[in-house]
Amino acid sequence: MSGDRELALIGFIARALRQKPSRADFVRFCMNHAWSAVPGAHRSECERKLGELRRQGVVMDVDGRFTWNKESLVEFFAPFLADGIPGAWATLAEIAGSDKEFLRKFDNAAQVALGAAGEEFVIRYASERCSSELQQEIIHVSKTNDAAGYDIRIPGGDSDFDTSALEVKTSVLPGESFSFYISRNEFEVCRKTANWYLVGVRRLETGFEIVGYLTNDVLSEALPDIALAPNILWETLRVQIEQFRFRGGLPGLLQEVMN
Repeated sequence: MSGDRELALIGFIARALRQKPSRADFVRFCMNHAWSAVPGAHRSECERKLGELRRQGVVMDVDGRFTWNKESLVEFFAPFLADGIPGAWATLAEIAGSDKEFLRKFDNAAQVALGAAGEEFVIRYASERCSSELQQEIIHVSKTNDAAGYDIRIPGGDSDFDTSALEVKTSVLPGESFSFYISRNEFEVCRKTANWYLVGVRRLETGFEIVGYLTNDVLSEALPDIALAPNILWETLRVQIEQFRFRGGLPGLLQEVMN
């Protein structure tokens, strides 16, 4: 089953579960509405999907009535959000109703999953442009040290550096600009490390793409004034940079290896 159709069925089930229906109520709802809500869907398909969600612990039977197990939903929905499947957030909103705190949990989980997927894509992208010998020098730093101020170390760079430190930012938003959040620690490492680069990755419906990379001086120029204010403490800043300011690909020597 495609991700889009699975989400459509889950969204339909979410509407059915608004009133915490009994099994008979759910069957009746499917018979009356499934065909029009999900093209080609039958009652049996909706019942099978509900059965799957119950076995996965996502839907619970409480005193003979069906309801969501919201604790299990975070893990269950993370792949949909990381893959950027259209309609994932709308389906979650259908489930959450007025529970805004519940949606914030998903936003945090989705950002973590999306960031990890973006980093893995950059590693694959770099590996494909390296000799087998240099592939051994690509290190996924953030897997063992999330305080390093960057995510990946690769061989080569724009100048005479042996390696480059890459901080990867991944976005699902289209457009001519690129938005991301940067932490105070990442910024401080950026300022102190000449071979530090920020790599932009965009998640499309068809997969990931490299937007390009920013040198630390270009990034510093783009940050709001608060970033350099000596008497203001901050932990995270949202940054938006025009896409044309990114240099293509990854820093320097990886491309040279291919020639």
